[in-house]
Amino acid sequence: NAAVREIRETTEGQAAELKEQIATQDSLTKSENLKLQLKEKQISAQQDLNRLTKEQSKTFEEQFTDRQRQLGLISRDDFNKILLEREESRLRGIQGLSPEQRERGLEQLRQEIDPTPFEIVTKKVTELKDQLEDLTNIGNIVANSANAIGDAFSQSFTDIITGSKSTKEALSDFFKSVGSFFLDLAKQVIAKLIQIAILNAVTGLLPGLRGGGSGGAGTFLQGVNTD
Repeated sequence: NAAVREIRETTEGQAAELKEQIATQDSLTKSENLKLQLKEKQISAQQDLNRLTKEQSKTFEEQFTDRQRQLGLISRDDFNKILLEREESRLRGIQGLSPEQRERGLEQLRQEIDPTPFEIVTKKVTELKDQLEDLTNIGNIVANSANAIGDAFSQSFTDIITGSKSTKEALSDFFKSVGSFFLDLAKQVIAKLIQIAILNAVTGLLPGLRGGGSGGAGTFLQGVNTD
């Protein structure tokens, strides 16, 4: 029994010592993990600080350039080049964009800031077609006609009640007002159709209008490598 008790005590002592060693090792591991986590947070914070500093510097440079343009110290062509360079840098910073997508993004900005004569005319034709569609939309015609007839009737009725005009005169004014509305609508439709026809003819007669931008922006895009 004494021998068994001694063996048991020895075993329990070794187990307790092993448990203490494990606890110590766990503590050291946790401490190392905490140090690693702290290091990672410090690195992340420094990266955020560097990025913020870079963005602030970039923002200041952009504001400075914009102010130079407002003051007339930079030509329009040079400023357009700068705008395209900014956009190219921004697009390169977007993960997952293909070279074709970056190129389309730059081309869209180029069309906005430095459109060709052809693009200007095409945009105007599109605007006129949209306006024409609104003018000839049945719903809009009905609604606008109802407003015009209602206003004309209201005015004629008021004239009759107040005695400022006879019934015949009031009715005459009513029909003139309504007729004027429809005549004005027809004039607007015809005018826009003529404008569209002229602009389409111009774009067809002058194929050179399809060329590059008016200056710097078009030149810049020719040298951009979007790979």
